[in-house]
Amino acid sequence: MKIKSIFSNLIIWPSLFLIVLAGSLIIYFGQANLRVERTLFFPIELTGKLNGEMRRLPLRKGKEENIELFIEELILGPRKIENARLLPEETDIRYLLLRGDKLFIDFDSDILFREEQVSLSLKEIIDILKKTLKFNFNFIKEIHITIMGQLPRFGENLGK
Repeated sequence: MKIKSIFSNLIIWPSLFLIVLAGSLIIYFGQANLRVERTLFFPIELTGKLNGEMRRLPLRKGKEENIELFIEELILGPRKIENARLLPEETDIRYLLLRGDKLFIDFDSDILFREEQVSLSLKEIIDILKKTLKFNFNFIKEIHITIMGQLPRFGENLGK
């Protein structure tokens, strides 16, 4: 009786351990495939030239969700110390809409109050944001950016 109990423990516990280990490995490696590499461009603090930072972002179900997550990463700012912020950290996305190959983004007014955190002009911010989005999401052909529902005023068409 005692030998049977020892024998069953020798089989049950290692088997249970192997099952849990196999399940953990499947979950771990399965989630690794649910990430995508994106390049975030930030201006270099001293020169103003753009510097790319690679980030592995979780892959979301929809294109709009992936774009919104990407912009939120830009708002969080750079990881490299030599890079400067592109967007003020208080910036919020009011809405984001993708229709075909056209992207519409509306930011709150915090993007306008950038002097302390961001040394770029609003035009430079929008130009870099558009280039970064088109680089990472090549299906986007046009990007329309508004602030509190209004087109930014710096004397040019922001559509293309």
